[in-house]
Amino acid sequence: MTRNKLLIIIALVLAAGFAVYSKVVKIPQKQVLLQQESSIRESEPVIKDVAANTLAESPWPAFQADIKHSGRSIYKGLDNLKKKWVFQVNSIVESSVVIGVDGFLYFGAYDSNFYSITRLGKMRWKFPTRGPVRATAAIAKDGTIYVASRDGTLYALNSHGKAKWIRVLSEKPIDSSPVIGPDGTIFVGCHDGYLYAVNPDGTLRWVSEPLGHISASSPAVAEDGTIYIGSYDGSLYALDNNNGRVKWKFQTSGGVRASPAISDGTIYIGSRSGILYAVNSSGTLK
Repeated sequence: MTRNKLLIIIALVLAAGFAVYSKVVKIPQKQVLLQQESSIRESEPVIKDVAANTLAESPWPAFQADIKHSGRSIYKGLDNLKKKWVFQVNSIVESSVVIGVDGFLYFGAYDSNFYSITRLGKMRWKFPTRGPVRATAAIAKDGTIYVASRDGTLYALNSHGKAKWIRVLSEKPIDSSPVIGPDGTIFVGCHDGYLYAVNPDGTLRWVSEPLGHISASSPAVAEDGTIYIGSYDGSLYALDNNNGRVKWKFQTSGGVRASPAISDGTIYIGSRSGILYAVNSSGTLK
C-alpha cells in the first residue's frame, strides 16, 4: 500500500481537438487477424531473472505493483486515512494510479486523456489519447510511460507528456493493462483475442495465437519468462515469451476478466463463476 490514499473525483473540461503525431504506426488489420506461424519472428532467449526487470524503481510503477501482480509494496501504509486533497476530472476514472520515480502520479480517464499530477494534487499535464483509457499504465526504468487506450492504441510517453511513439495495434479496444517484461518488451492483451509483444522502440515483436476474447485481464510474467493471461472463453493461457505460442491452457468454469497473480510458482486466477483457482506452472490444478 502507498503512503497516500488517492481520491479521484470527476470535474475538468474535456480538451477539444486532437494532436497529430509524426510517429504513429498502424498494423494492417489483416496482419493482426490472420497472423501466420511463419510470420512470427523469433527473438533472443528471455532473461531468466525477473528481479532484473525494467520497471521503474518507484513505490508503484504498474498495475498491481509488478510483473507478477503481487500487489505488494515495501512501504508501510498509514493507520488512519484522511483526505488530503481532491483532483477533479469530468469523466469516469477506472484505471489505477501509478507512481514514477519522480513522485508524480499518472492515470487515464474515459475523457480520452492521460493525466500527470503532483503529490499535492496539482495537474502537471494531460496527454490526449485516441480513445478512452481504462487500463492502468506501466512505467519503465528509463521513465517511459506505456499507456493503452480503448481504440486499440499503445502509446509511449516521456515524463513530460510528449509522445515517443504511438502504435495502433488493433481496431478493437484495449482494456488490458500493459506489463513490461524482464527484457523491456511490452505485453498487452486486446479485445480482438490476441496478446501483443512490442519492443521498447515501438516495433512489433510478435502477435500471439488467438486466445478467445481478452477483456480486462492483464498479463503476468513468471520467473522463467512464461506469460499468463486470462480470456473470456474461460481459459487461463500460458504463452512462450519468445514467440507468443500457447504452451498450455487451463479451463475454468466461467469467463475470465481478472488478471492472474503469481506467487512461489503458483498462478492464481478467478473467474465469473465465483471460483478462485490455484494452478501449477505445468497447467494442472493445485
